[in-house]
Amino acid sequence: MSEMYYMKYVVCILLILSCSMASALELSDLALFNRCYSHLTKKRINSSHALLKQVKDGSIDPISACFSIFDKAALDSNGNIGVDDADSRAVIKTMTQFHNTYFNERAFKGQNSCQRRVTLDINDELAPALHFTRALLSSSTELSSIMKGTKEVRGVRETPSPVDRGPASEAAFHKYLDTSDVSTPWDVSAAFLGTGDLIGVTDAPSLVLPQVNEEVLNSFGGGVIGSKMYIQRVLGNDVDNRSDGGVRMNRHWSKSVVKDFLCRDLPMIRESDGAPYIDPTSSVSFRTQSACIGCHATMDRMAGAIRGIYRMVPGKDNCNYTDNSRTEHVFFRAPDRPLSDEAWPSKPDRDYYRRPAGGYLYFRSYNGDLIHRKFDSIEQLGEQISQTNDFYVCAAKKYYKYLTGVDVSLADINDPFSPVGLNEEDLKHRNKVISYGLDLKKHQSLSKMLKEMISSPTYRLSDYGIQVGE
Repeated sequence: MSEMYYMKYVVCILLILSCSMASALELSDLALFNRCYSHLTKKRINSSHALLKQVKDGSIDPISACFSIFDKAALDSNGNIGVDDADSRAVIKTMTQFHNTYFNERAFKGQNSCQRRVTLDINDELAPALHFTRALLSSSTELSSIMKGTKEVRGVRETPSPVDRGPASEAAFHKYLDTSDVSTPWDVSAAFLGTGDLIGVTDAPSLVLPQVNEEVLNSFGGGVIGSKMYIQRVLGNDVDNRSDGGVRMNRHWSKSVVKDFLCRDLPMIRESDGAPYIDPTSSVSFRTQSACIGCHATMDRMAGAIRGIYRMVPGKDNCNYTDNSRTEHVFFRAPDRPLSDEAWPSKPDRDYYRRPAGGYLYFRSYNGDLIHRKFDSIEQLGEQISQTNDFYVCAAKKYYKYLTGVDVSLADINDPFSPVGLNEEDLKHRNKVISYGLDLKKHQSLSKMLKEMISSPTYRLSDYGIQVGE
């Protein structure tokens, strides 16, 4: 082959490749519908599906076809999916599984096998995720509402809850709960979870669950962050870990709140922000060191919201319901000591867990703003988190990653002493997520944000614009 013909051959090949690459950037209608259907259902669409045929013949555009599947799963006034078919069941299942990935701790860890089984007979393990699923599929549920109130949620499942289900129904009331009041009967009506496919989300029944001090509580407030299953997931396995404001604190919970709802890792303040809380005279070592205070100034002060919550030692692990084993393992001590003058004592306070809840929400926002807000209860903390931009931008980040695979950084990139290395591509996607999040804060609709992401030019690109811009 002569040099001239060789050069022509190379040019032709390059032109063919460049045309192929260009045409591959935007998905065909059929490929776009398949992508969206897979994201909503985690299934491959059946070749005989009516909507697939309509997309093929052009009688419906792929995005409208996809949204019609999503809209069928919208919850009705009773909390059930509007159209009970295979697609709707797949949507609610898939989105709940996705919402469960929100959480650093995704399952309940009982201290023994019987405790786990019995606890999950009446407490829905997916409850934290179901808060988000209801916000997504219910047009009357604003996203901010999941951070407020004392309502627990549970899934509505195909088979209603039978009264004879599971080990809990075999246990006498006084042996199922930590109480010596053997005269109180265990009411099994509507107590146990259903089985089978998830077909809706509803409020959990109000169960009378006496705690160690005979308090009757359903949730601790603050919506999902104060729900029993969320706390049971993240509190950790420390036994009788009663907070003292110093060494012993419910830090695993506060670290999880930061990670799960603000999409951040500690430390999330600047070095100068921690300086006022260093106490060289403290007997608690981390209070004397600037390297430690950056994390503790955020997580310890937030953990003051659940200072009265702690674990107790469970009973025997022999699954014998004739013994005195306890299975309800998270307890609350109602405050019976006055509020201390020190919001965050630099020395351990043995009565700290017996004082009223309180603390501070303290962190740097993704744009560098310092958030420093006092709260007097876990309910107030939840409300304050729901008022930040970061809560909504975090939700947008998680949806964006699910739909595109792009995991953006929401770190404080304006910290001059701790630069975050983001290239132009990183910043492009980060700015998109922030824009989605700020819009979400205004309209409060997860479904609207989801549809906006799926309708975007980015979603139509085969590589989501990761390497090639729009």
